[in-house]
This record gives sequence, structure tokens and C-alpha cells, in this order.
Amino acid sequence: MTSLAHRVRLILTLLAALSLGLAACSPVALHAWWSESRDRAQGFAPARLSLAHGGQLAYREAGHGPTLLLIHGFGGNGLLHWRHTMSELVEQYHVVTPDLLGFGDSHAPGPLTLDAQVDALIALIEARRLGEVRVAGISYGGFVALELARRLPLSVRRVVLINSPGPIYQAADLRALERRAQVRSVDELFVPRTPAELRRLIGMTRTQPVDASDWLLDDMLARYYRGHETGMLELLHDLQASQTRYSQRLLDARPASAVVWSEGDAVFPPPLGRLLAEHLQAPMILVENAGHSLLADQPAMAVQALRLALSMPLDPSRTVRLGPTDAPMGP
Repeated sequence: MTSLAHRVRLILTLLAALSLGLAACSPVALHAWWSESRDRAQGFAPARLSLAHGGQLAYREAGHGPTLLLIHGFGGNGLLHWRHTMSELVEQYHVVTPDLLGFGDSHAPGPLTLDAQVDALIALIEARRLGEVRVAGISYGGFVALELARRLPLSVRRVVLINSPGPIYQAADLRALERRAQVRSVDELFVPRTPAELRRLIGMTRTQPVDASDWLLDDMLARYYRGHETGMLELLHDLQASQTRYSQRLLDARPASAVVWSEGDAVFPPPLGRLLAEHLQAPMILVENAGHSLLADQPAMAVQALRLALSMPLDPSRTVRLGPTDAPMGP
């Protein structure tokens, strides 16, 4: 008994020392370590898939039931964006959360494009024999989700688009975003290099106030942006250069869809969501008191919205507002 107690104390001491060491070095690393540890406890062990033309796709997978593929947005990785959602839905769904190419632990030797992202996800679906999937994509991940559904119409059962305008986004919308953000190009907004630039991005994407020091913001830059800048710029430039081509082929794809939008989204304002829902003939879920980073601003309501979007009848006349009243609205 004494020996067991000694071992327990030793393990706790080592864990405390590790946590303090990580905290002294990097609070962002400590938070990532804690998230990783919690998700491992739920079965989300990190895995890697070697890609046919080189590189790898990192992903996490756990749970039983219908397969739900969660595609993150620009910046960070799958765990950073979806960690709360993963833990809430793992008992209901077989949850698969990849890091897109150029983010987290995923990389590829060739140019990073929307097509390359979809190629990698198709390789994952085939390698893991996922069969039919439901797909949710937020922001840039929504563009990827729609193209995946276009390429695999028999496999993708439903698409949930979260704050992602897809084919209805136009060059004029991009210029309007640059004016709102007071930047010369979206490169400056979405690929921050200094704490001031990251603070500007957070201010554009969050409605909840975030008070962070330059030191903490620099720590975030070091973990999630530095070393990824080239790939992130490639993806932005690909999306802009190929906008007409991507939009044209996505306009012809109308998968079974539901649209989720934050009412306070300053990146892609709600009128874009309404246009997208009309185009897709999809129901719409509006979330109050949330900005573009819905998963961070309102994690509990984001899970509620996703559950509803995955299960509701796809009635294009239906709009639901989630907030204090959670009230359905008329056609």
C-alpha cells in the first residue's frame, strides 16, 4: 500500500512538474497539452495517414455511430477549432477531425490548393473505410466541405456549412472585407505576423472580448502561425486566383445541406448566409451573440446548432434562431 501511494505521489509530482515547465515555457503549449490529454481520454489518439504523393494528413478519430467529419477553418488545427464539439458529440457520432494540409501536423510537398485538401480527405475516407459521412465545415473548411460533397455525392449524406459563403462569395465581398478590416489585402488579415496583427484578427472574428498581452499573442503566433505562413498564403492565393473556377463548379453542386451562421459575423456578414441558404435550398440556423469564430465565442450553442443541423428536416423555408429564446422563425 505504501509503495502504491509512493508511486501515485511520484506520478502526480512528475505531472505537476511537466505542467509547470510547459507553463513557464508556453501557456499556449500547456493549453494544447491539456486539450490533447483530455481528448486522448475520450479515445481521440492522434494518427497519421501517409499520402500517395508525399506528405501526411494528421487526424483524430473516436466514437461510434454515423461518421461525422469536422473540417476546421483557417489557422490553428482541427483540435483547436473543434475540441469542445468533439467531446460533446463523440457519444453520438463516429467523429473524425483532420488537420487540413498546411495546418497542425499535416503537410504535402506540392502546392497547397482547395483540390489538394479534398484529395487528402478522400484518401482518408478511403483508407479508413468511412463509407457514408456527414461533413461540417467552418469558414475555409466550408469551401472544402462543399467541394468534397461535389466530388463524392454518393458518400456525403449531409453538409453543414458554418459561417462559410462558398460559391456565392464574390470579388466585391472580398474588397468589402478588406475595407472593414482596414487592410490592403486579406493576406494581412488572415496571416498575422505580429501581436498587433493577431489582435486585429481576433477583434474581427470574436464578439466576446479577449484581453491578451503581446507576450501571450506572440506565443500563439509561435505555435499556430510561424512556419506555416508560406502554406497559408498559398491557400489564400489559390482561393482568390481560382475563385471563378471554384464558384462555377460549386454552383452546380447542391448537396443536402443546412446553413449555420453567427449573427455577429464581421468576416462573412449574415446576408451572405441567407443568400447561400437560398441557393442551396437549405434551412438556416442563426446564432445570437457570436462572431465569425462561433466555436470559440459560443461553444455550447455551436454544439446545439450542429446537432440540430445534422438532424433537422431540410426544409428551405425554416429558420431557427439560437439564443436566449431558441425560437423558430417563420418562412
